[in-house]
Amino acid sequence: MKKFYAFSAILLGAFMLIGLTLSTSAVAAEIVEASIATEVVDLTPVDADDSFSSDVGNLKAFIKITGANGTTITHKWYHGEKLMAAVALNIGSDSWRTYSSKNILESWTGDWHVDITDEDGTILKTLDFEVE
Repeated sequence: MKKFYAFSAILLGAFMLIGLTLSTSAVAAEIVEASIATEVVDLTPVDADDSFSSDVGNLKAFIKITGANGTTITHKWYHGEKLMAAVALNIGSDSWRTYSSKNILESWTGDWHVDITDEDGTILKTLDFEVE
């Protein structure tokens, strides 16, 4: 009978460990807010839009992300299909606001997008915008 209780305790412990592993791996990074803006003040985007004048000078890609504590998220800035910049951003808590910025020359008109990727390169969100 003692062997049965010992085996049951081991089996129960194994199931608890499996359950704990499954529950922690189920938490995934999620972009809960994202925008392209001319400024970010106190970690809040200012003048967010999807169309900007060619003389804008600089733009910010702002995100609020959850479930990514201790990871690195990358903002990949594209003009058309050409990669113009990749900015790695360290995520410091379970709910984190951060942004990257990109200087925009007046001659760089047209379609742009920022791919927001996780450490595996998976695209979490794409922000499309235009420079006119």
